[in-house]
Amino acid sequence: MTGLVRKATFFVACATVLGVAAAYAGVVSPGNCTVGGTRINLVGYNAAAVGDQADSLASGSKLTITIRDISNNPIAGIPVVLDFSGCTSDVKVGSTQSYHAQTIGCATATVQGYSTLNGTVSFVVVGGRSAATIHAHGCAKVYADSYLLGSINVGTYDQNNVSGINGIDLSLFGNDLFGGLNPDRSDYNGDGTVNGLDLSLFGATLFAGHSVNSSSVLCP
Repeated sequence: MTGLVRKATFFVACATVLGVAAAYAGVVSPGNCTVGGTRINLVGYNAAAVGDQADSLASGSKLTITIRDISNNPIAGIPVVLDFSGCTSDVKVGSTQSYHAQTIGCATATVQGYSTLNGTVSFVVVGGRSAATIHAHGCAKVYADSYLLGSINVGTYDQNNVSGINGIDLSLFGNDLFGGLNPDRSDYNGDGTVNGLDLSLFGATLFAGHSVNSSSVLCP
């Protein structure tokens, strides 16, 4: 009899687990989602390019996020938001975006995309430096269907938001390189220090020629 009770209890427990999994299928499980990096570097764009015009080749410019449910299955069609409202003392996103189907919420300093059939969504964000005030690390937040997935650091190659990335931006980057404050906006590789490695990444972006235009207007 005891054996039968144990078996019945086991089957009830299994049914409960399966029922919970079924109930939450298609619901975002933050613990199973993946933010594919600790930072994103804002870029310029090339108005003459065909298709996606934002500079997706610059180091650290593309951030890919994978959305999964409680059973670790990928979920399609989930709104994923990058919230830059905590960064605006230093860097701001452009009022128009040109990578895939990203949409901009200027009033909230957010950029939104939707997960694809494999649960992924990639962001390349056009934007630039807005002021000299250094923003905090982890100033941007990542949300999936309103669930907080984590925080990311934010840099920008476009240091003055004028005419794309050029020699003037290099000069402004040099101020950060030699200023000793190591602002996150210029720490392109995210090692905590603005140094020669970041200079190399800036140079590669400058001479690649994919960020020749700046956003005409930055969000407030």
